[in-house]
Amino acid sequence: MSSYRPISLTSHLGKVLETIINKRLTYHLEANNLISDTQAGFRKDRQTLDQIVALENSVKVAKTNSRTVGAIFLDLEKAYDTMWREGLLMKLKKLGIKGLMYNYIANFNRDRTFQVRVGSSLSSIKKQINSIPQGAVISPTLGNSTLIGSNNRVETHPPSLIFNTKKADWAKFQKLLNDAGPTKAICNHQHCENVLREIKSAALEAIPHNQHQRKIRKNNIKYSQTTNKYWWDETCQNAVNERKIALKELTKNNTQENITNFRMKRNKATAVIKKTKKAAWRNFVNNINIRDNPKKAWDQINSMRGTKLKSKKVASLENQNNSKFAANDKDKAELLCKQFEYISSDGNLEPEFMEIKNKAKKDKYKLLAKEVCRYNIDYYNLPISLKEIQEVLDNKKKSAPGEDAITYEIINQTPPSFKLKILALFNAIWISSNIPKQFKHAVVIPIYKQGKDKKDPGTQTRD
Repeated sequence: MSSYRPISLTSHLGKVLETIINKRLTYHLEANNLISDTQAGFRKDRQTLDQIVALENSVKVAKTNSRTVGAIFLDLEKAYDTMWREGLLMKLKKLGIKGLMYNYIANFNRDRTFQVRVGSSLSSIKKQINSIPQGAVISPTLGNSTLIGSNNRVETHPPSLIFNTKKADWAKFQKLLNDAGPTKAICNHQHCENVLREIKSAALEAIPHNQHQRKIRKNNIKYSQTTNKYWWDETCQNAVNERKIALKELTKNNTQENITNFRMKRNKATAVIKKTKKAAWRNFVNNINIRDNPKKAWDQINSMRGTKLKSKKVASLENQNNSKFAANDKDKAELLCKQFEYISSDGNLEPEFMEIKNKAKKDKYKLLAKEVCRYNIDYYNLPISLKEIQEVLDNKKKSAPGEDAITYEIINQTPPSFKLKILALFNAIWISSNIPKQFKHAVVIPIYKQGKDKKDPGTQTRD
């Protein structure tokens, strides 16, 4: 049951704080050599292609020494969705993580909620019982942390409100936020809501938006279109043009001479395209290396294949267990939401593992107890600085925002006085380890996985 991939959209303001915490945690793990050199995924200056190179080297060395190499490839199915949160905290304690960092991560994984959007319809709100949140900045690092010691080894659906920042009046935006005045830095959900509301209110006045002007494609379908052929050159275009001219002449005057000419031009165009495509493929393969951008490489591979973009519409769904059928977007969202909720629940865990989990709740680990210290000498427990916030904002790439529609660019354009307000909020959250509910709620967009049953709600997965 894995036809739709769930893409989680959360608050960008919350992600700024997550990124700061993640950088501190990553620095601690890397500086103390706690992550194995064999771990390549989700690490700076490393890619999963490094593992392919390592495997290739192992095979070459074995062949040189007349030895045999065996490889076992494990796929941790729904690894994030079934992550044992208490087990993660045990691992962090063993790694020496303590103080505010430990408290933050413990709170970060508790009381998380989500709802599914299909078209313009939203499901009811559900809780994530197990799992670490997919789409969260810190989740890959937490996932890597659970693997330490084990080495013995989408285009997203846009929110209902979209800001056109290319035409923004940033001077007006900053003036509106300056006029908003100071806010007392207390850590509660209302204070966070006030900060988000002030940003959004200023953005609505100073930035063009299309909340009520979105152009909805017919039936919410993006019609299939062939990917750009990067290998296409002038020679190919000329050959195709000659073929079109020959076909046009044949259509006007169906003579044997025109038939022969068309066949000749058609064969020539086919040969030219085949030759050019083959040469481009050889050039691509010869120049690829482990430091290339994986997305660019796959774009070129799909271009060679002629892969087409398919419809983004969620098909009518049917639950095979109770024969429940969902035809409209609201029912689809509810059905998918229940499925995603089940995936992260205890009911989806193996009985043997549940015994271990229940036993761990009673053992010596006081996993949910807060660390009593406020700050200590550990770098990762120091107060958050304005410099850290600005570094995160300067290096963030564009991505789909959460339901508040506030993007990294909008946050970065806030005036210095307002960034101090954000800093006060972040440090209040950091000290209290009380993460606002606005930062722990996600809107999940189901993305169909090719080759799966479109009617089965369990075949959608979350990123």
